[in-house]
Amino acid sequence: MTYAQFLLVFLLLPILLLAVLLRRHVRRSHLAACGLVCLLAFVYTTPWDNYAAYKRLWTFDPAFVLGPPFWFGYLPLEEYLFYFGEAIFVCLVTLALSRVRALRPLPPAPSPRREGGVTESPRPGTGERRRPGQLRHSPFPPRGGGRGEG
Repeated sequence: MTYAQFLLVFLLLPILLLAVLLRRHVRRSHLAACGLVCLLAFVYTTPWDNYAAYKRLWTFDPAFVLGPPFWFGYLPLEEYLFYFGEAIFVCLVTLALSRVRALRPLPPAPSPRREGGVTESPRPGTGERRRPGQLRHSPFPPRGGGRGEG
């Protein structure tokens, strides 16, 4: 299997499938974010990937890539296509997972009811009422009438 065939089967087909399934949910902001992710993937990955190929940490067999005319730096065209394809795939998977109801964050808890500026007690039936922000048991002495006054 050539690198281009690998990209076709394992990246392009899943991207197309997700794009079709999510076509009604993709917004302009999603496209902008995906473009930014692609740019970041390219800018971040290109230098070290080229350096690793230059140092021969990995190589690309010319029989499995599109050949020397399509090489940029030390990498074949397919490697750059992989950066963009992988970034697009991750963006689409993220969007798909955001649509799963079970994975959505829980809504915030309802705030306690307020009556006349006084908040009801968090433990019903205690008869305890306090003003918003007032602690139940203050570690500090009350203001006025304390020590040193008089």
